[in-house]
Amino acid sequence: MAGDTVARMGGRRLVPVTLLGLMTLLAAGAVAWGLKASPTTASVAVDNATVQTYGAPLGSVPFTLEITVNVSALGTPGVISQVRRVVFSPPSHMVVYQTAPIAKNLGMQSENHLRDALRQYAVQSAGSGWTHDGVGLWRTESLADYTKRVTPGRPLPKGRVYETAEVRNGYLVLFTVRAVVPRQQVQSGGTASGGVTEESYRVVSDNGKVLPSP
Repeated sequence: MAGDTVARMGGRRLVPVTLLGLMTLLAAGAVAWGLKASPTTASVAVDNATVQTYGAPLGSVPFTLEITVNVSALGTPGVISQVRRVVFSPPSHMVVYQTAPIAKNLGMQSENHLRDALRQYAVQSAGSGWTHDGVGLWRTESLADYTKRVTPGRPLPKGRVYETAEVRNGYLVLFTVRAVVPRQQVQSGGTASGGVTEESYRVVSDNGKVLPSP
């Protein structure tokens, strides 16, 4: 998985992410109340924060997003890291910069790829299964379920995905996903060595507002 992920980092698929069903935004007080309630309510809070962050309809508000990706193969100490900054202005202007390990302008997203990128940003945190444990919001699911939601039709090895979210003032200021894939046989008959991919999505500003740091 690690090799495939590194390849995607250098390709045109810049990042992973939904057509959300919940369009009513929760006020900050309502969100705070929801985090103390049931897992279902926690999922509603995350869904509504995602809508407020990326807009309804999707992509209707400007935002700046910082994405950090760390990839490692199981059994090896090395980690490949990359940080990118995405600057989006509605309706169709998205520029991507790499800020680490070296700074460079990766260019503008085409309109077709832009819509897919916006969908993937939002769909990652969507759906049920979120729980609030008194400290933060978290969810665990199979790699198959995560992939079905984010990049449907793409077969991947077995694995688990661990997600966390932070909601502040009604915005999804931070979303992290950690995918762990054990060594296993794959459908092609070969062996996947296994690996760990960690991605974090920090919303720096949204709709003209500088958001608080997580």
